[in-house]
Amino acid sequence: MKSTNKDRAFLFITGGRLALFILMLGAALFLPGAFSTSRTVFYMSCLLGAAFFFTVVYILWYKKKGLTSSLKNVQTVIDVLLATATVYLTGGLNSPFTFLYSIAIITACLLSPDHIGGLSAILSTLFYALVGVLTWKQAGQADEAALTFFLNMAAFNLVAVLAIYLTKRLKELEERLSVTTKDVYMLEEIQRHLANSLKSGLITVDRHGNILYYNIAAQEILGKSVENSYGKPLESIMPGCSEVLESCKEENIPEARSELSIKD
Repeated sequence: MKSTNKDRAFLFITGGRLALFILMLGAALFLPGAFSTSRTVFYMSCLLGAAFFFTVVYILWYKKKGLTSSLKNVQTVIDVLLATATVYLTGGLNSPFTFLYSIAIITACLLSPDHIGGLSAILSTLFYALVGVLTWKQAGQADEAALTFFLNMAAFNLVAVLAIYLTKRLKELEERLSVTTKDVYMLEEIQRHLANSLKSGLITVDRHGNILYYNIAAQEILGKSVENSYGKPLESIMPGCSEVLESCKEENIPEARSELSIKD
C-alpha cells in the first residue's frame, strides 16, 4: 500500500506540473499586462516545452526502473529550477509565481519527506536568494524588496517544516494501518481455519438473517442448497431457522452476529 500511494503521488505530481505550466502560459497570453512583454510569453512557452520534455523523461525512467531515489532527486532539482526560471522571467522578487517554490517543496515531501523535502527547501531558498540578487534593482525600493524577500524566505521554510511534519505523520499512520490490516487478515484466516476444522456445520449470519459465512462441514451437510448463498436469507436454505434467530434476539444475544451450529 505504501508503494502504491507513492506511485500515485508521482503520477499526480507529473500530471499536475504540466497542468500548472499550461495555466501559467494561458495567463501570460491572455493577461500580458501582468507579465510584461511578448518576450516573457516566449520564455514561458519554452518553460512549458521543458516541462513536457522532462515529463517524458520521468515517465520513461519510471517505467524502466520504477520510483527510485535518483528519479525523485532529479525531479526535485528540476522542479526548483523551473520555479526559479519562472520567477526570474516574471518579475523576480515581485513575481506572482513565487508560490511555485512552495509547491515544489510540498511535492518533494509527498514523494519522500525524509531528505528530499529538506533538499527542496534548501534549494528553493538558495535559488530564490539568487533571483533576489539578480533582480534587486528591479524590485523598487530597497526596504520593500528586502521585506518581500524575507517574507517569502520565511514562507518557504515554514511550508517545508509543516509539509515534512505532516507527511511523516501520514507515513506513520500508513504503516500502522498496514500492520493492523495484516493482523486482521491473519485473524480472519485463523478463524476460517478453525471454522473449517469443526465437524459440525457452521453458518454465520448478520442480524437480518442473511448468510455471511459457512464452513466446509455445513456445505457437506446441506449440499448444493448452500452453494453461492452469501447474502441470501438463511430461511431460504433452512426453513424454520428464523424462529431460532428471533429467540437469540429475545435472549439479548448481540445482534451484530449470530451463529448456528448444525449436525447431520
